Amino acid sequence: MKAVAKIKAMKVFDAESDLQQNDWKNETESLPYVCKDPKTLKTMLDEPSIKTALNLYRAQIPAQENVKATARGQMPFMVERKSRVSEKTKSSTPPCQVSKVSSKFSNVLLSNLTTLSATVCAHKMVHYGIERNGLGNTRMQTHGRRQVVLINWTEIRKLAANHGLTRAETEEVPEFIERCLAAFDESDLDSEDVLNNTYYHDMHASEMMAIPMGYSSVERTVVETAGAGQAPAAQQEKEALVVGLRVHYLEGPGSNGYKCLQAMCASQEHVKIDKNQTHQYWKTVLAAMTP
Repeated sequence: MKAVAKIKAMKVFDAESDLQQNDWKNETESLPYVCKDPKTLKTMLDEPSIKTALNLYRAQIPAQENVKATARGQMPFMVERKSRVSEKTKSSTPPCQVSKVSSKFSNVLLSNLTTLSATVCAHKMVHYGIERNGLGNTRMQTHGRRQVVLINWTEIRKLAANHGLTRAETEEVPEFIERCLAAFDESDLDSEDVLNNTYYHDMHASEMMAIPMGYSSVERTVVETAGAGQAPAAQQEKEALVVGLRVHYLEGPGSNGYKCLQAMCASQEHVKIDKNQTHQYWKTVLAAMTP
């Protein structure tokens, strides 16, 4: 992870009570934040049935073919009390608009937006790209450690300008974002705009992170190094496995996240490909959010 010491730290709330008492529900800023001790959610996840399910997922997900190929993966978290866990996770984010506009979505899209997913990042995972199709999402990390840098679409375009990158007519916005993030280096932080709108956090187990709409990420898993008598490499890899839960949220018009997604959608409209599904997906979400 490059020059993380220079990057602005995400807002961190030490406890759930701090999160509830602060002005974190600002509906216009769309800033990422972390809660180090989401006590109520942690208590739920410690319930025997949920804890057992998490351990099973921790064992099962790494065996998926896509995880073997990309070191990342997810699957629906199917436990009896998943609705409770999902609702509690969503209540810890800025006002989630999904339930207000659910009647405007197809059943398939609504399922995509509301499904609570178990996620995994394997040993030596390095990822850079758009966050969850540009939609807001809340992560509750249950195992492992990873470093996360977040940057929104406005600043992605500034990165592109810094490196002389332009998007090809047949290149989708998510692919363009990956190229911009791959070029991201320490010199970009000399730009005040980029520096002031890029955020970093070293995320540990039992922490929760909210990522607004319109953000992309650069992240990697971290293996804790041991000294004399250190654990075997295989054991270190197992312990480095990052496991968590994730659910989407949407922000309303007027928020910076909504404006970023709107700008991404407008840029995607001109992509010359046979099936511009990303553009249609974003258009549907934005139309539902517009009064």
